[in-house]
Amino acid sequence: MNTTRKYCRTRQHGAAVVETAIVLPVLVLTAIGGIDFAQYVNFSQTLTNASREGARLAAQDRHELASEVEAGVLQLFKDAFEHVPESTIEDATTVVVRRADGTVVPNGDLTAVTSGDPLSVDVTFDYSAVRWINGSRYWSGNTNTRVTVARRE
Repeated sequence: MNTTRKYCRTRQHGAAVVETAIVLPVLVLTAIGGIDFAQYVNFSQTLTNASREGARLAAQDRHELASEVEAGVLQLFKDAFEHVPESTIEDATTVVVRRADGTVVPNGDLTAVTSGDPLSVDVTFDYSAVRWINGSRYWSGNTNTRVTVARRE
C-alpha cells in the first residue's frame, strides 16, 4: 500500500514537470512579445511627438533654418532614448521640411515661406536603432514616418 502512494506521488510530480516544461516557454514568449510590442508603441508615440515638435519649431518665425528644426527633433529623440548613442540616433533620423505644395524648402531657408503658409515636417526614424530585442523579422528594419502640418507664424 505504501509503495502505491509513493508511485502516485512520483507520477504526479512527473506530470507537473511536464506541464511546466510545456507552459513556461509559452508564458515567457508571451511576456517578451508584450514587452516588445509596448516598446514599439512607445517608440511610435515618441516619433509622433518629434514630428509635432518639428512642426512647432518650423512654424515659429524665430527659426530661420530647417537645420534648427532638425536639431530640435534630434534633441527630442536623444532625450527619449538616452541609452542609444547620439551618432546612432542621428544616422536613424531624417527630417524634411516641405512647403504646402510638397516641395522641399529651398536651402532649408524658412524665411522664404510666407507667414500664414502651411509647412509640413516629415520625420522618419529607423526603429531597429532603438529596439532592445534584435532579430525579429516583424520589427527589424522598420522605418516609420510621421508628417505634421503647421502654419508659419
